[in-house]
Amino acid sequence: MKQRGCVYIHFILLALMLLETPGLIRMEKNDDCLLENSNVVCESRIPFVVPSKISGIVIRDYLNNTIDNTTFAHDSWSYVDLLDITVNHIVWFRLYDYNIFSLKSLRHLGVHSPFYQFHNEAKVFEGLSMLHTLNLSLCHYLDESAILKLLSPISHLDTLLLDQFASSGDRFFKIDNAFIKAVHEKKIHKLSLSGCNLLFTGPLYVSNMSMVLYDIDISNTSLVKQVNMLINDTVLDMLLPKIKVLDLSLLQMRFMSVDYDFLNNYIYDNKCTDTNGFLKFLLRVENLMLNSVLPKQLSANNSFIDLSQCNVDLRSLHLRSNHLHYLNVSILWPEDMSLSAIDMSSNDIEYLSPWLLNSVTSLKVLNLSNNKLHHMQFSLEFSDLFINHTIIQRLVLSRNRLRFLPFAFLSYNTNLIMFNLSYNKLPSISFDLKKMMKLQFLDLRNNDIYYIDGGELNSLKAFVTDFSTHRKIYLENNPFICNCKSSSFIKWLLVYMTNTFNQSMTCSLNEKDDVVINGAGIKETEFSCIRSKIIITSVSTVVFLITFVSIGTGFMYYRKRKKKKGRRRKTFIDDFKLGYVPEKYLCFVSYSSEDNEADIKQVCALIKESLQEFIQTNKELLCVGNEDFNLGIPIVDEIMKCISESCVGLFFVTTNFCQSQWCEMELRETYELHKPIILIFKEEIDTCIMSPLMLKIFRQYTRAKIDFRDGQIQMIPNFNQLSNSILMLESFAYCKEFL
Repeated sequence: MKQRGCVYIHFILLALMLLETPGLIRMEKNDDCLLENSNVVCESRIPFVVPSKISGIVIRDYLNNTIDNTTFAHDSWSYVDLLDITVNHIVWFRLYDYNIFSLKSLRHLGVHSPFYQFHNEAKVFEGLSMLHTLNLSLCHYLDESAILKLLSPISHLDTLLLDQFASSGDRFFKIDNAFIKAVHEKKIHKLSLSGCNLLFTGPLYVSNMSMVLYDIDISNTSLVKQVNMLINDTVLDMLLPKIKVLDLSLLQMRFMSVDYDFLNNYIYDNKCTDTNGFLKFLLRVENLMLNSVLPKQLSANNSFIDLSQCNVDLRSLHLRSNHLHYLNVSILWPEDMSLSAIDMSSNDIEYLSPWLLNSVTSLKVLNLSNNKLHHMQFSLEFSDLFINHTIIQRLVLSRNRLRFLPFAFLSYNTNLIMFNLSYNKLPSISFDLKKMMKLQFLDLRNNDIYYIDGGELNSLKAFVTDFSTHRKIYLENNPFICNCKSSSFIKWLLVYMTNTFNQSMTCSLNEKDDVVINGAGIKETEFSCIRSKIIITSVSTVVFLITFVSIGTGFMYYRKRKKKKGRRRKTFIDDFKLGYVPEKYLCFVSYSSEDNEADIKQVCALIKESLQEFIQTNKELLCVGNEDFNLGIPIVDEIMKCISESCVGLFFVTTNFCQSQWCEMELRETYELHKPIILIFKEEIDTCIMSPLMLKIFRQYTRAKIDFRDGQIQMIPNFNQLSNSILMLESFAYCKEFL
């Protein structure tokens, strides 16, 4: 029995512990409520009893079509100051008079029902004297007449949130004199109409009104302007004299057309004397949001705007997603302005003039992420982009495809605390970190950093070792590689990431495997380096030896071949002198009788003279056509005899030669006897008139050329080279056949 009693006690204690554990409170049987952030959050039912010390109740998906007047009867509800009910999207919901009367301490009330049915209940919010915020967002079927009656029992209301109110189908939320009067009488400071279809109707009688509105949100609204609705400077000054926060993002202005070329070659320097009333109103706002207002691309070029004499109260300006493609605009802002934050992200900006914002010397936060500033990264303007922002603290340049930053890029921004360069294509840290004395966060995640070495690595080490400012650099998701060149960087990265973030990263080893950057990874990298050095040394040694042996072998073969050529040549010359060579002449000379024989005989004499210098003999060396023919014998026989008794055939090619049948026969017989042939061109010859055999020889073998200028004969190549070629050809043929 004692043992069973102990089990029961332990079970009860465990149940009590679960009841007191945040996030696990069960308030009654079959209940679906849990504790989240000091509020009770229920799925579909409103609890009848609220736990002690709980002041907020949130219903996520209310399933009933109404609220009974006894729902909040328990005394525990008297301490609740927050009630937010989201009704199921298919439930037709209705509130009755005095439904919430017992919630005397309620300060924040939210009712969200797409199918809220209103039947002229004017005292639904009766008794809520402490109500601060009323949120009726997502009540698509309610309109301005319903909200006026619902607000009637409330004497004072600080915040009214009507997002997507009266937005179903073709419904409109009417902004008229009655609604403006209600905002005035309830002394509403913050009004949100985001996502509504707004219909302005007049006339307005605002002479006796003094609005206290300081925060208006009409983002993502569709505006329709009525004809008799006149909004001028006087109306704006009386209706919105204290406006400080204005959100016009995603505004769809059906009645206003935008001139996308008005900022091309535009100059405004009228000292704000004739500034548009609406522009004056915008400049008076402290926190202005104009995100996604322009649906088309805007390019501004060669423009100047002088706002130095304007009253500008702006403190933050948001211009995200406005397709501001090209901004070559200079703006002169007031010197005493307090504009400290600008967001121009997601605009696809390719060019941004430094003088668009350089006169905003009060700037502390600038977001230029998700643009295309890589198009100007090598220009001088890019280097000067932030030169005047000496007190800037947060700069975001992420997602700009930047591959390079100038060394002195941020030399004047010594007060910078956070610099975000994530999601770019930077291969290293090319900019100077030494002057960023106050920089605490440098974000280089998702870039193209393989490793950092040299002076850049030393600069990085110096940056992070100053622990007095708790500096942090974020390097996750970069394609680090582990090799010999990156060894110093990888070792530093291991120590830094372990000590600062207590986490590890990976690197690519040999461009194949990813290894964790830890002690084992470092050893594996060092082993890979040693192995690579051994392989490189071995391969280099083998290549050197092979190269050395190849060069030596080639040199020896060259010398041997040269000596062999010399021996062949000497043997041929000696045998020719002694008459051992079958041929009687060294060369058979052929030319056309139609050509100038005197020139050819002069050339032959020079060839003979050059050959005799090599051979040193008085023998006849050339067989020159008709001069060596025997009389009374057929010409063909004499030609054949002369060719067969010669070692090499020399043919002086001219147009007449190509057209001569006798010359063609001599060339063919020489070719068929396998005699070496040298063509000597006396003039330029069109290949079209060459015979097929001559064209074949022309394309297959080298040839010579003679030039007659000013009575001088020039042989190309010279006569010595020609003679040397004749001897080389014949010595090779002679030794091949007889030795």
